[in-house]
Amino acid sequence: EVRLSLGENVTVHTGIEEMVRRFGASRLLFGTGFPRVEPMMAVTQLAYADIPEADRLAIGSGNARALLGAVRRGGAA
Repeated sequence: EVRLSLGENVTVHTGIEEMVRRFGASRLLFGTGFPRVEPMMAVTQLAYADIPEADRLAIGSGNARALLGAVRRGGAA
């Protein structure tokens, strides 16, 4: 499954809305591009995106938590 990150690569008007429409909120991970770029553009875009609050929460942290929670640690059996 492919995941897409938001941040400095999605700094267009209604970019988040378009990505949610095309790919679904469950495939999007929040990012800012920090330290290469100032992070407030990404924060502001997510905060004011015209998307359901559940999608905003999923993109902001829920999707990353679910993805990290699915990581299996290797080790001796």
